[in-house]
Amino acid sequence: RDGRELHQEVLARFRDEDGSLISAGQFIPVAARLGLSTSLDVVIIEKVLEVLTTRFNSKQRLAVNLSGSAVQDVDFVRWLARRLASEPRSRRERLYLEVTEHVVTQHRGAFRALADAMAPLGVALGVDHCGAADVSLAGLRGLPVVYAKLYGALVHGVHEDRERQTMLRSLVSIGHGMGLSLIAEFVENDAEYEAVRDIGFDGSQGFHLGRPQALE
Repeated sequence: RDGRELHQEVLARFRDEDGSLISAGQFIPVAARLGLSTSLDVVIIEKVLEVLTTRFNSKQRLAVNLSGSAVQDVDFVRWLARRLASEPRSRRERLYLEVTEHVVTQHRGAFRALADAMAPLGVALGVDHCGAADVSLAGLRGLPVVYAKLYGALVHGVHEDRERQTMLRSLVSIGHGMGLSLIAEFVENDAEYEAVRDIGFDGSQGFHLGRPQALE
């Protein structure tokens, strides 16, 4: 709301033989079918820790999405805890781990185990795509989540929809009552940006604020 950058979200991409980028929507389903989702998460975590070490100043934060497979994998969570414990706390605290609302609600016990493993390390958790299935935050009650990103379809065009503005204002109020920061996804123009600020969102994400770019 005050113009500060909260964090940057890491987007995974591969390069094709011709140099073009292959989107996550193309390779993640393949990785899932081959049982490689967790292995892919390991590669991305290692890359992000490298970036935090070499390319970002001490105030910038990166958010990484974890797959549902990784969250449910006890061995992965143990590896992650050991790997992050080997990093300085000042670096760990610049890392956010994000999980979709679907994973949180469908695998609540596994998510709680992940949260318990991350808490002593100072690694914060966020939930994205909230409201994609159920426009409420009920599934996040009692969980140690720092922020929730609201599904972009609920935000797009909100400046022209007073009924939706009222609904989102109530949702933001509920989130704040639960101790959550609320971030609006898919904010793509100045009118939407001003609307979500007026509604009370703590932050926003989308092409209006910045487009994806290479970390290198």
